[in-house]
Amino acid sequence: MRVFFVVVISSNNVSQYEFFFVEFLSVEELLLLLLDVYSEYRLYMVAQSRTWSRRQAGRIGVLLLLLKVVGILLLVYLTHPPAVVSPTLTPRPLLVEAVAELEGETDVSSTALVRVGKSEFGASKVILSCLFVTPQFYRSSRKMPSLDWVVVFLNSAFFHIRGANVVLFVDEGTKASLLALSDVKRLVSTEFLNLTVVPDRYLSYEFSVNISNAANNFRFLLFKHWMEQRKAQGQSPAFVMISDVTDVYFQSDPFASLEAFGNPDTVAFTLEDASKHLGNEKYNIRWLSCYGADTLRAVKGKPISCAGATLGRFHGMLRYTSLQVEELSRPNLIECSRKKIMAALDQATHNYNLHIRGPMDLPGLMQTTEIVFHGNFGKPVWDAARKNVLNRKGEPYPVVHQYTSNRHPAIMEVARKLWGPQELRK
Repeated sequence: MRVFFVVVISSNNVSQYEFFFVEFLSVEELLLLLLDVYSEYRLYMVAQSRTWSRRQAGRIGVLLLLLKVVGILLLVYLTHPPAVVSPTLTPRPLLVEAVAELEGETDVSSTALVRVGKSEFGASKVILSCLFVTPQFYRSSRKMPSLDWVVVFLNSAFFHIRGANVVLFVDEGTKASLLALSDVKRLVSTEFLNLTVVPDRYLSYEFSVNISNAANNFRFLLFKHWMEQRKAQGQSPAFVMISDVTDVYFQSDPFASLEAFGNPDTVAFTLEDASKHLGNEKYNIRWLSCYGADTLRAVKGKPISCAGATLGRFHGMLRYTSLQVEELSRPNLIECSRKKIMAALDQATHNYNLHIRGPMDLPGLMQTTEIVFHGNFGKPVWDAARKNVLNRKGEPYPVVHQYTSNRHPAIMEVARKLWGPQELRK
């Protein structure tokens, strides 16, 4: 997903500006918006030019010129897209070959995904995520990303994480689309994957109504309810991970590094690249501004954690989701989310819980840079032999996040060849 910063001039006072974050999935949508804004303000300028000072008219002229230049550049981009650079490293053997090597097999003629050690449903490790195609679940123009990346997520988790299950919350449309894929049908049949349809009532919660990307908010209530139900049934897994799905894949078992921590309240907040923090990253600062100036001062300079990948022991994760729901339900945050930010605030509440509430309310809180590579700001370090992204210790990150949307084309190509749909692994 590409995020663009759009400037909108107030119609009653051209010397004042209002700023909004607008999310687009394609350059075409941004181009159409720019052309529309260009046309509207050109007409408005002509109609109002007699009442403006020379300075005010100059500002409008500069803005229109910038919009026109950006529109031309985008048009060039659309008609002459840049070539995707292939990775310079030799791709790892196809998935079936890697599995055959581990199992000592010599026949690799089949392209079916094979897992070393099948787990029963009700696993000790559970990954929770969600994916929706129904527009009202996001309340925005968001489009469904390619399902290839969902398959990459599922296949890599299936191969690397023994004793695990994935619970994917979906709407009916997403379920039908996924079950049309042979990889997904196989993972459902092995009871590794559970597709759970979300009731519409989750759209009626206050932090879901009239909020763009509402699913980013109510997913925490979904996960909380799921864990509470498992606890009531006496079927609590040992570990839980909350993860994005369309821009995540696994290089090893992310829970392995947590097994040494006996604290039942362990929650691992995964940190973004240290080059960005809560003193210089404008988007996170803007989202956290809903908490007020005192909070911004308290967190200034502290590391940024990404809400797209959090993991820990069951009781710690249940407590974490409870805190997320508490914060997202604050009336003042809901109001700010609708009128100022115009987006979900899950990332703001996540970092607020890490730095403000966490030290007191999450006794097993830990911060880590070694489990998840976040590609939004981070620069990947490749292992030429194993084709893995490495952490500071020179070890493969168990999880790679935010590598799609052409952030890291080389990683995308390798991940798709290794873990993508069966047809691409032939």
